[in-house]
Amino acid sequence: MSVDSQARRETLGRRQRNRLLGLHPLDLLALILLIAGALCVATGALSRTETSSILDRILPLLLFLGTVIILAELTGRAQTFDVVATRLAITARGRYSVLFALCVLMAVVTTVGLNLDTTAVLLTPIMLAMATRIGMPLLPLAMTTALLANTASLLLSGT
Repeated sequence: MSVDSQARRETLGRRQRNRLLGLHPLDLLALILLIAGALCVATGALSRTETSSILDRILPLLLFLGTVIILAELTGRAQTFDVVATRLAITARGRYSVLFALCVLMAVVTTVGLNLDTTAVLLTPIMLAMATRIGMPLLPLAMTTALLANTASLLLSGT
């Protein structure tokens, strides 16, 4: 067995040990917090009225976030982000000012048509795909996404 294949097996073994129950570490944390919350309700540490009030407030947010994450995953698998990033880069023809203006326009349209959170979730992969495609650093474009989403939301201040 070569050293390279042995190193790969050791890495896979570590990854499998790190993924308890086949869950990502953040999923495992969410499961632990869910169990802790259920124990608080079951033991009476959190009353049923408080629980109902909290669930009424956060359930719509959780449903929205779950839907947006699923949408982002599906569009990512369909390579929508790559197609949009390629079109933006082609249209800009290497001019960063035009590229920035196109990204601002896309952020405004997405924020007005959908909302701020959806813009942040959907625009980030497009910007990162575009940065990769044209050889730009990732961090500035990722930070620009948040700035663009928040700036575009200023158009909604009257509503």
